[in-house]
Parts: sequence; C-alpha cells; structure tokens
Amino acid sequence: MQALYLKKGVVVKISLIENGIDSLKKGFESLKKYEEMHFIDRRGEERFYTLKDAILSINHGVEILFKQVLINHNELLVFSDFDKALKSAFKEKRQKKLTSIFETEKSPHTVTMQEAIDRLSSFCGIEIDKKMLLKINQLEKYRNQITHSAIFIKEEDVSDTFNGLIDKVDTFFLQELKDSYSSVSGYTEFKEKYQEYLDKSDETQQDVKRESIEKLIEAFSKCSLSMGQNEARIVDDINVAMQVMAILKSSSLTFGADFYNNHNTGEIGEIKRISSDVISIFTEDNQTDYRFKFKSLMIYLPEVESDFSPILFFEADDSTVDTEFGSFVKDDFSGKKVLSGIHLVDEARIEYDREKINKFFHDMDDDLIPYRSFWSIEYYLTKGIFCFINVQGLNYGRMGRILDGSHSLKEIQVILNRGK
Repeated sequence: MQALYLKKGVVVKISLIENGIDSLKKGFESLKKYEEMHFIDRRGEERFYTLKDAILSINHGVEILFKQVLINHNELLVFSDFDKALKSAFKEKRQKKLTSIFETEKSPHTVTMQEAIDRLSSFCGIEIDKKMLLKINQLEKYRNQITHSAIFIKEEDVSDTFNGLIDKVDTFFLQELKDSYSSVSGYTEFKEKYQEYLDKSDETQQDVKRESIEKLIEAFSKCSLSMGQNEARIVDDINVAMQVMAILKSSSLTFGADFYNNHNTGEIGEIKRISSDVISIFTEDNQTDYRFKFKSLMIYLPEVESDFSPILFFEADDSTVDTEFGSFVKDDFSGKKVLSGIHLVDEARIEYDREKINKFFHDMDDDLIPYRSFWSIEYYLTKGIFCFINVQGLNYGRMGRILDGSHSLKEIQVILNRGK
C-alpha cells in the first residue's frame, strides 16, 4: 500500500499485513543482533536494549497478523465491540468510499491479543500450536512489563521463549495467510531459489544435491521448521530432531559423520532413540554404536547452487549411568567421560568390564573357540558438540573445526547466521 499525497501533506498508509510483517522482520533482526552482541561481541548491558526492541516488535507483529487472519475469515471478528461507534465507522467508510475502515475519523477499537487468540479458536476453528501459544503468552507478559514499568526479566528465560519461535510463527502464518505472507526466515526465498535451480539444471546431474534439498523441504514441512539458505537453526525437541533424521534417512542418500574424538565414518547405518533422551548412531564401516544424551540438533542449510552438503550437528548433554557401571567410566583424551563396551550379538547383552572385554578379544585369536559376533559401544556422558553429519558426495568444507569444543552449539549458530 502506497502513501497518498494530499494537499495537507503525506498520509502514511500501511496495510495491516504489511504492518505485521514489517514488525516481525524488524523484531527478529533485533533478536539476531542481540544474539551477536551476547554470544560473539560479548557486549554488556547495551544488548538488553536490543532485546527489548525484539520483544516489542515481535509481539506487535504477531498480534497484528492474528487480527489479519480474523479479518480474512470475517472483518467483524477483529473489533472488540459491535456498538454505535462501529456502525458509524462502517457508514463513514461507505459514504466516503474508503478502502479500509481504519481510515475513518474514529477508527474502531480492535480486540486484544488474547481475545484474538480466543476468537481464532472459537469462531474460526483455528487451533494454535500449544508450544507457540505458551511462547506468545510469555512474550506478551514481557511486553506488558516493558510498556508499563521498569524491567526485571531473566535473560535466560527470554532466550528460552524465543528459541524455536520463528519456526512456529512462520509455519502458522504461511498456512493461514498463504502467499500474502512472506516468511521472516529465508524460507520463502529458499523455495524460490530452489525452483530456479531446478528450472536451469540438468535433471541427470546433481541428483545428490537435489534429493538432499527435497528431503529437507519435506522435513521442514512435516516438522514445522522454517529457515533459508546459509542459515542455521537449532532444534531442542528430541521428537522433532528424530523426525527430521527419519525423513532424511528415508532416501537413497548416504550419510557420513565426524565425531569430536576424531572418529569418523563414511556410512551411517541407523540413527535411533534408545530411551527417552538417548540417541544411538550406528556406523556400518567400523561397526560401532555411538550413544549420547540428546541436548539439541542444529541444521545448517547451504546455498542451493553450491556443492556444499547440508550439515547436521548433534549436541550432547551431561548423562549418568547406573552405579554398577560407574567404575567402568573413563576420561578420554579431551577429559570427557566415556563408557566403552561391546554388544555381544548372540547373547543379546552388553559387556563393559574391561577385563572381560580383553579376554573376549584374546579368545577371538583362538581357533578352537567359536567366533562370537559383536560390535563396539561408545556411550559419551559429557555435554558438548558430539558430531556432525553430512551427505556423502557433497562438500562439507572445514566443519570439523567446530568439533574442537571451543564454542557451544548456540555460539556456532550465531556465527554461521552472522556470516549469512
């Protein structure tokens, strides 16, 4: 919507959806700047003012776009009261042939954020994701404190509120507002770039890159993730992380991995969840089961037209083992705690006792003793970046440097996003 030039000057005209998208984009830009100030530049209290801007802008953008969704269903739903003032405004709009009721002399009062959420559910049958709703409600509490009083908010709590919010906001409004909404992340541009790539590429070439991108698009769609090329996104929900991995593995792609302890593999066999929070990565070429307690997964999406592989980083959390295995836990070269053992296939059990394991391998050299199938188990118990996974056949550059333990996964995400 363009500004109109009248005799008395310029009338600022910004449509509701333009208003909302602008606030969202500026809010998430402020959030990105805040994270750079916090995790890279190590600035002091200056970053709090940038965080405040992020809270206010994102809260405003979400509220305005909720109202746009209501209007798309029925314009009357966006107004708080069906009173004389509203009737007068509609009459003025007709008489003056205005394009919007918000151009009237006394613009009618619209619903609050909470009332908008309630009407979306009650009148439109639109249920907002519970996790998104919790984050939006918390964000509004921060907004109210900022608007009406001095600010006393735990920085960690705000970070938790923002974590994953961009995915949920983009997914919701892309679904409800369709093509009139442009993603806050680079997802919309990413889809356009990929279509351009397909239009000018030879279908017989770059099959690996094409399939890897198509599988990621499928994962983004099914897991409600939103990101663009040269962006990194952290997922801290193990259910979502495992769903992403399952979709990627349901392809003809082959995946390799590099681990923090200099182990590597050219062929990952299976990635599975063996308990509520423990993941197992089995490698075919060295017959090893690598285990760790899940903390987060970071997805890095490179440029569509590059030969670079999408990269997936797993971050481990601190873990413990049953007391009966405590004496078998050792420190590795980096000082991280590891429980090493072997899985005896025929006996369907795991052995961690080093003396018994040594005897097992000694017996392997005795031709008189029948061969017993096994594979190795390495259970890592210390938090930190655990490994990265890449698509075989595509370049992964010098990503191995990230495994040196000098940065947290969040810091790596901010660094990669800054270089975008």
